Order: sequence, then C-alpha cells, then structure tokens
Amino acid sequence: MKEIILAIRFLLEICSLIALGYWGYYLGKGVGMKIFLLIFMPVMMMLLWGMFISPKASIHISEWLRLILELLLFGIAAFGLYNSGLLLLSGIFLVLVILQRILLTVLGN
Repeated sequence: MKEIILAIRFLLEICSLIALGYWGYYLGKGVGMKIFLLIFMPVMMMLLWGMFISPKASIHISEWLRLILELLLFGIAAFGLYNSGLLLLSGIFLVLVILQRILLTVLGN
C-alpha cells in the first residue's frame, strides 16, 4: 500500500512541474518570456525539492518545516493551475495532494 501512495506522490510531483511550466508559459508576455518562465518555474521547484524535501535532500530541515515547504510548493502549483483558468484540475490536484499526504502520515512517512 505504501508503495502505491509513494508512486502517486511521485506522479503528483511530476504533475506539479508540468503545472508550473504551464503557468509560466501562461504568464509570460512574448515568446522569449514564455519560454523562460516555462523552464524557470519547474527548475526552481526541482531545486527546492531536491535541497529540502527529497529523501536524499542536501539540506536537512525539521519535519514540520519540510511538511510546510512541501505543501507550499504543491500549493503554488495548484494556484498556478487555478490562475491559468484550470479550476477543476486545480481542485482535483489539491485534493490528491492532501489525501496522499494524509495517507503517508498515517502509514508512517
């Protein structure tokens, strides 16, 4: 069961990168800025995730701070979807993020 939840979590991480890229493209004015934000926003999430949240994080922080940062990054991705006009997708994404976090907490991760 835990492996399935972790697989869903990984898919949500990938979805959040796609959502941030989409949002960046949506926000950009002009082709150059659209491409820059399409790349920049997911890369920033990957850097923060890798530094603080991933199991092999280079900087170890408290579990509470890790949880807050994780929810903040997922929340920004959900807001990006919402702000881009994808309201239903944003809501579904946010519900899945919350459910997987609850299940992982209950299962001890």
